[in-house]
Amino acid sequence: MNKKASPLKPVGVEKKITEEKLKAFERNLEKESEIYHDLFRLDDAITVKNVSYIEDQPKWVELPHRHFYHTVTSDGKSLDNSAPSAGHFHPVIMEKNEAGEVVSVKCGDPMVIHKGKSHPYKNDKHTHEVSYLTSEMVTKRTTNRDAIKVMQDMKSEENQAENAARGIYR
Repeated sequence: MNKKASPLKPVGVEKKITEEKLKAFERNLEKESEIYHDLFRLDDAITVKNVSYIEDQPKWVELPHRHFYHTVTSDGKSLDNSAPSAGHFHPVIMEKNEAGEVVSVKCGDPMVIHKGKSHPYKNDKHTHEVSYLTSEMVTKRTTNRDAIKVMQDMKSEENQAENAARGIYR
């Protein structure tokens, strides 16, 4: 006897979830959490900046500047670079011990972004002394599910309108 399986019912052994497992079930929702945010200052240093409008006739001017370095974003993601200043940024190298405590913070050579990628700043190799400013516990930003739904609905409407218009201009 060969029975055909119903397309609406799964084939195989059906397992029932016990009452204890249902009571112990806890949804894994994104929750607000607190994280450490540390703020450092890359102290004053001199860089050079080309202030000429004519590309093949550079006019280099010394420019004092500083940067700030935040260890995390509001999303809780770790940051590896300082904030930009004077057209460049610096990678920041933070060493921690086994307990997770900061042992040292060092400033790397200046970098620039070109076509979406980091490149060394070819006109200057200055670095900065790093000073610790403050630490605080901040609430990690969480995603608002209602906002995501609205954005998805809007994107869906845009796609539908684009598909409808596609037939007009073909």
